[in-house]
Amino acid sequence: MAGTGRIALSTLSATAALVLVACGDSVTLPEAPSSSPLTTGSVNQHVTQTGDAMVTIDPASVMFKVDNSRSLVVTFRLTSTAAEPQSVEVRASLYDGGGQVIGDATGGAVDVAPGAVVDFQLNGNYPDGSIASVTFEAHAQASPTPIGTPTPAPQ
Repeated sequence: MAGTGRIALSTLSATAALVLVACGDSVTLPEAPSSSPLTTGSVNQHVTQTGDAMVTIDPASVMFKVDNSRSLVVTFRLTSTAAEPQSVEVRASLYDGGGQVIGDATGGAVDVAPGAVVDFQLNGNYPDGSIASVTFEAHAQASPTPIGTPTPAPQ
């Protein structure tokens, strides 16, 4: 019995000694590498639109953010200027201050009505630098007629 008590006492003493030694030490953990800001200045002043879609993108509505998965999310308001419903596909090409492509984001919407104002969202990978300007390339095609829609009889 006396031997067991001495072993327990010596184990307790050793543990206490380790705790006391560790109390004064500080552990330095490596920091995450610093990253550049997502945008530089006001990107809204450097928005260009190209493509054949009958739409306009409101430059003042363009916003960039990063979601929880570290993916880029680009949001903006798009207005259809087409006479018929259309399916719209948009690609945003992102540029740094030197004019180099640093990323892109894509998305689309089906059956955008004439004159409709749509809140659009594009998704892409985190850019390889700070966004200084963006070019939106918008393409469209006529929306298909839904199945089951009656066709007017010839008169």
